[in-house]
Amino acid sequence: MSQLVAHEDVCENVEVHCSAVDLGCTTILPRRSIGEHTENCHVEKSRCFIEPLKEENIELREHLETTFDMVQRLQREVENIKRRQQLYQPKLVEKIACFCDSTIFVINTTSGAVERTLGGDTQAITCIALLDSHDIASASAPGIVKIWNVRSGTCLVTFITGTVWLMRGACSKLFTGGDANVHVYSRDPSAKKIFECDPVVCIHENGCFVTAARGVLKEYNDKGRLISEARYPAVCTIESLVKTNDGTMVTMAHQENFFRVWRKNDRTQTLSERKFHVHTDAIDCIILLSDGRIASCGKDMTVHVTEIQGETSNLSTVLRDHTDRVVSITEINPGVIVSSSRDKTIRVWNNSRCVKVIPVEHTMLGLTPYK
Repeated sequence: MSQLVAHEDVCENVEVHCSAVDLGCTTILPRRSIGEHTENCHVEKSRCFIEPLKEENIELREHLETTFDMVQRLQREVENIKRRQQLYQPKLVEKIACFCDSTIFVINTTSGAVERTLGGDTQAITCIALLDSHDIASASAPGIVKIWNVRSGTCLVTFITGTVWLMRGACSKLFTGGDANVHVYSRDPSAKKIFECDPVVCIHENGCFVTAARGVLKEYNDKGRLISEARYPAVCTIESLVKTNDGTMVTMAHQENFFRVWRKNDRTQTLSERKFHVHTDAIDCIILLSDGRIASCGKDMTVHVTEIQGETSNLSTVLRDHTDRVVSITEINPGVIVSSSRDKTIRVWNNSRCVKVIPVEHTMLGLTPYK
């Protein structure tokens, strides 16, 4: 057997591969002819060029394999980030609550459909507030506060109180304010609290509230305890107030076409004032947007978005599509503003562009995000 193997190693008739088989030559010839082929084989002649390329290809392949592993790892990290974002991303609001006369409406801003109507009593509603995803509170002119269950459409509880022009759901309670006193309600009528104070101009989301009278602005916590006060020019009558994250206060008064920006001097306990004329006619509503800017609307049929910067203001956007007085605005999602006008339309604005026009039968007031 060993002799046969030795014979095959030298036999001139045994077919063998070209020596360039490792470079891709596929020629097979008897041993007696392979030498001549090798001398003329273009693949073998290219060995001095191909060998370095093979080494480079090996390095390149190793580099590509490493890069591929890195890409796969990054893709997995991106997928994990997307899953976490989906887990923690707040649900976008698509609905608003509003009222006209004695009826509350829940409207889908995507479809434009009225999904629920509540109330319908003879007493005209003055303001509404969202308590949670199922309940809405309303106040009517005779000093009657009601809490409605949106799903069933029924009134859960009724409170008798004084004049109410501001309401806010905060800390699982309902805060109402008017020309005197702040009332705090829970669903138990016997648990009502009353804080004696001046007329209320603002109720914050955390239950703190602000009063203004006789040139003195006072701020209370949700327990009714006075936490700060400052003097302001008594010649103006404050109708509404919003407070920015840096403590700046923006106020509006009845029939004025400008809003006032107040900053507190802690040493003198007084408020410095600057006026910003952004509208050409009376302002009806001001709100604080999620990005810190101020949105306002009014009789000039426009919505203005203004950035307050120190002692100056920058008019960022003017929304002009309404054809009559704009009476109410709200922000339902960051960058998404909803406005209501006497032209009997509700308009949805996304990054300053009107994306939806909802015709309504009546002028809707008190726009509130329905979460």
